[in-house]
Amino acid sequence: MILKNLKKQLTYPATPMYEKHGTVEARHTTPGETVIISVDRVVDTYYAANPGDMVLTGPKGEEYVVSEVKFKRLYEATDKPGTYKAKGVVKAVQVPAGTAPFHFRTPWGEQHLVQAGDYIATSQSDNFDPEKCFRIRKSVFDATYRKF
Repeated sequence: MILKNLKKQLTYPATPMYEKHGTVEARHTTPGETVIISVDRVVDTYYAANPGDMVLTGPKGEEYVVSEVKFKRLYEATDKPGTYKAKGVVKAVQVPAGTAPFHFRTPWGEQHLVQAGDYIATSQSDNFDPEKCFRIRKSVFDATYRKF
């Protein structure tokens, strides 16, 4: 029920928008690679990478995978090889304090554990579609997003 309410909030015109800032390190996956998705150096889930996917490492050491097509829309090269500047925008709502931890399956099939203080977000690159929402850990959100 809480996820349904959070998704509904993502559709409101007044829902805050945030831009991603900072840089990430990125590399192509290798054929057949399973990427350990971690946040704050804690394993979150596993992802069976597809050919052409990109593995990104953010400023908090978090690792995640995006398709090469999405990567080209959301990041631009810097002068430092392998380092890219973020340029994405999300709508996001914070999971209220006191909310019991819960899991949900992302549109790309991963199970995400959501805890109070985390954010449920949807990307501008997905036309802010709440059915394509994902979780951003509070520590990562605080380090990589600012109000737009």
